[in-house]
Amino acid sequence: MKKINLILLSIISFTTTSTIFPESEPDNIQLDRREKEALNKLSEIDNLSEYYGRIIYIRDNLIFGSKGLDYQFKNCTLRLGNWINDWSTLLSSIDLHDKENTNIVQNSVKNFLQKQIDQGESLKQSCSIIDNKANEARLIIKKMPEFNSTKLSEYNQILEEVEKVKFRITQILEKYSLIHNDKIPKINEIIDLTRRASLVKLKTELIANIKIPLQSAISEFQTMLEASKLSDQALSHILQLEQKMDSLVLNMQYFKAKNLLNKSREDCSSQISSLEKSPIDKKYLNPIRERTINLCNAIENHFKNLTQLNIKNYEFIKNYYELVSANINIDCKNKNNTIACQKLNIINSIDLNTLAELPENKLEYIEDLLEQVYEDYKK
Repeated sequence: MKKINLILLSIISFTTTSTIFPESEPDNIQLDRREKEALNKLSEIDNLSEYYGRIIYIRDNLIFGSKGLDYQFKNCTLRLGNWINDWSTLLSSIDLHDKENTNIVQNSVKNFLQKQIDQGESLKQSCSIIDNKANEARLIIKKMPEFNSTKLSEYNQILEEVEKVKFRITQILEKYSLIHNDKIPKINEIIDLTRRASLVKLKTELIANIKIPLQSAISEFQTMLEASKLSDQALSHILQLEQKMDSLVLNMQYFKAKNLLNKSREDCSSQISSLEKSPIDKKYLNPIRERTINLCNAIENHFKNLTQLNIKNYEFIKNYYELVSANINIDCKNKNNTIACQKLNIINSIDLNTLAELPENKLEYIEDLLEQVYEDYKK
């Protein structure tokens, strides 16, 4: 902030009368012209100030804030590395030494695959948020006010420094997109490769174990893997939806929950239909189908509990505002979180009667603003 203040002071010093208005002023027309030039220059200074202010906001809050993009990127990369390392456990668990059949190994592989796929889906969801937030930051940059560098030519050194900071921020945001464009798509590839590797390991173990029929054991194991491929990732997706709905209901985010309910119904119907139409042996699919139905029913019940509170839609917004205000780390007194504080102040200025008269799309918009503040600054 000291650096910004020095910049502004140096800019303001240029606008003194000794610089803008020379001692010799031939007439009123020239005075008017100079006044207009001074006002135009001050306007450009304001634009530059806002331009730089947004860059600093992106750098100090969105990127390097307490739970900013840099923190989330490192956390996601660490979790992804641990998830990849955990796959080695799967191959070591496929051990048929002194075993009479493959039942124990099959159950072990099945449970491990489900656990890893659940974690993989969770990784895809949480790491995708990084790309979404990076895109939000890019949008802020795109919408930054333009300024006339020619009119501020006396400050070329300052302008160059501002552009260097902007360029560096843009590079950092590009780095964060790599996790979405490069690393996340590899999660599914790793899952498929590990399925194939587990089958190869099983064949190796079966060859060394003459007690277990080779072909029937391999066929059964392949069927189990096919059932896993059909259902595990979709089931993990339904589980993520159920957990998200539970969170939204606890926060009283009515509109988000309502939208999620519609999506969940479509995804549940599609998943159950796929399981019922599949030619895979139902003894492998029925437990998965039953779990899917239970999760889908849980989603419905979560939303039902929310609607049974019998309160108006605008009251949900009021309750959510109180929850957000009580559970965020934000400094509005010292103007350290200006944009977030502006959002909260605007929402707080709306009295309950006005809130009650707002249409649903306006209420949903307010809920979105509150969620943005909550996700960026929650304790």
